[in-house]
Amino acid sequence: MAAERSGDSMAMAGATRHLCDAMFHRGDGAAAVDLATAVAGRLEADLVDRGEQGLSVLGMLYPKATMAAAHAETRAAVPDLLEAAEASAERLGADGTRCGPPSGRPTYGFTASPPWCA
Repeated sequence: MAAERSGDSMAMAGATRHLCDAMFHRGDGAAAVDLATAVAGRLEADLVDRGEQGLSVLGMLYPKATMAAAHAETRAAVPDLLEAAEASAERLGADGTRCGPPSGRPTYGFTASPPWCA
């Protein structure tokens, strides 16, 4: 995976987010949960050190895992995943993610997705 070879924690977390979507849509929700939580755990310290951008990307992994868990046989994990998502949002100090659709309309205070959301 190019993102992993780059060594950039934000690129790895962003790529994981997209991979989790693909896994979920292919019906492999349990694996998506495992991947998102493993990557979040592995990259958390570095993403936190990166400030708002890192916290925003970290915070997107937990809702992906939560959505997949809610549809898979891992529903019992949903409360813990929601708590992790909430904790990430609290550390960010903002309501919602800083990565939204580049629709031109304000999304959580931004009018377009920042480059780290790609």
